[in-house]
Amino acid sequence: MSVELLAGVTTKSKDSRLKVAQVRWAEINGGPERILRDLAVHIDRSKFDLRFFFLKRGGPYAEELRTMGYVVEIIPASNGYDLQMRWSLIKRLRAFDPDIIHEHGVPPLVRPILRWATNATLLGFEHGEIEINRRKQKSWLNWLNGLEYRLFTTRVIVNSAANGQLVQATHHLPAGHIQVIHLGIDLQHFLVNEDLVTEIAPNTLLIGYVGRIQNYDKGADYLPQLASALIQMGFSDFRILVVGDGPDLEPVKALSAQLEVAGFMEFLGRRNDVPALLKQMDLLVIPSRMEAFGLVAVEALAMGTRVVAFGVPGLTEVLEGCSEACLVPPGNVEAFALAVLDLWQIYGKQRGIETRRYIADHFDAQRMTDELARCYLEYMR
Repeated sequence: MSVELLAGVTTKSKDSRLKVAQVRWAEINGGPERILRDLAVHIDRSKFDLRFFFLKRGGPYAEELRTMGYVVEIIPASNGYDLQMRWSLIKRLRAFDPDIIHEHGVPPLVRPILRWATNATLLGFEHGEIEINRRKQKSWLNWLNGLEYRLFTTRVIVNSAANGQLVQATHHLPAGHIQVIHLGIDLQHFLVNEDLVTEIAPNTLLIGYVGRIQNYDKGADYLPQLASALIQMGFSDFRILVVGDGPDLEPVKALSAQLEVAGFMEFLGRRNDVPALLKQMDLLVIPSRMEAFGLVAVEALAMGTRVVAFGVPGLTEVLEGCSEACLVPPGNVEAFALAVLDLWQIYGKQRGIETRRYIADHFDAQRMTDELARCYLEYMR
């Protein structure tokens, strides 16, 4: 009889997989949620045991993760300072006993709790909050996030080199504390059968916008201005399909009426068929005032939809190598309208030929997952 049995202790085989807790706050349908879904699809589950913790609420991606057989824990919260949420998170993380905690944006003072409550390595993923906080006049939050990154995280992962430079400069982190991993998409989610695509307007330019209806970062207020500029240039055979919702929806509608372009705008709200809509759009426009990466640009190009965007740093990094995407000076609505007309005159309704290949070569979800997996393996305990 073994010593363990003599001592009254039973033995069991140990799961050798690396246990990684993915922690995400509040959003239900954004880029980080899509990243988590694609990571879950492509990760080697014989080597990694992922568990997902959504703070405040879950959403469609949380349910999709459950259908894949993952444990998804949704921890309610009244706000970002909810003490009950923190205590519940501590208990659930201790029950899981992760080797690594990978947080994708958490409220203030959660990171130190994550380190205190577990013996896990804490990795951050900065998805582009710095400029958003600045424009919201929350510079104090950038200061606090920087302090937490320096004191409690082992590494901060960023989605672009441009974002990495901003994170390093703002948070005063050493270069070795930051790792760039470009995002990727699962191309299987961006295949649409031809019989699912209906031709809305055979001779009309269909311009698309997909994203949150917010002005301070996404530049949604530029959409009515773009419509007005096109009309002033003598071009009126177009429609702008606006997919999404957000706090500035009514102000954008009001600006459309003020500029007398409401008849050219179609607000479709939140949709679950974005790939099919992208396939119907002739061009996707991204008038963002800031973007750390610009995942929707990658999704559009995967569908053969060309892109016109303001050349802000994150988008420039993603699009400058694609011959069928156009970058224009940020804030220059006339240049934006001219770029739209140029692409329409050159290509019409012909789908992008090189765009999907460009995405497959540079922004594939498997490549992103492999890079994250290598990062996780560095911290096996």
